Amino acid sequence: MALVSPDKKQPAVVVADASGDVVYMNRSAKALTGRAVGQKCWDTVGKLEEATSLPCEFGCVQRLLEGGVGHGKSTTVQLPNGRYNLACLALGGQAVCVLSSFAERREPWQRVTPRERDVLRLLAKGETTGGIAEALGMSEGTVRTHIEHMRHRFGVSTRAGLVGSCYQLGLI
Repeated sequence: MALVSPDKKQPAVVVADASGDVVYMNRSAKALTGRAVGQKCWDTVGKLEEATSLPCEFGCVQRLLEGGVGHGKSTTVQLPNGRYNLACLALGGQAVCVLSSFAERREPWQRVTPRERDVLRLLAKGETTGGIAEALGMSEGTVRTHIEHMRHRFGVSTRAGLVGSCYQLGLI
């Protein structure tokens, strides 16, 4: 399964009937989960690779619908490429689930490149400059440059502050 929609501004939408079978998926949902019409919603959305905090489990659609029209649940989901909001709502005997990215809310100064994200992940694990350089196949000077640019961009004076700020923003 792919982890990012080709169109990050378009939320992934999945609609399931009262039995939990997926009856509709938009293009973004298909990009995330593959074509899953006819499969159980909790098996489709609940099996996103490397996702944490997913509330999807056997029978969740039926429990949602028991709450009646307008009953819903919303949670933050962490994927490797950022934080998302998963909202499921009972509507007309169906469950409508929307996975939307927080990414479009980030200011330009809050964005990091894929290479900077690699550096951040290793920094968050406690790796040294040398360890990061070796793991990523780059020079120690390049690692230091990435870290300094990000520290400046996020307005923090330490590496720990950088990791903390990026974690709060869902960047790592």
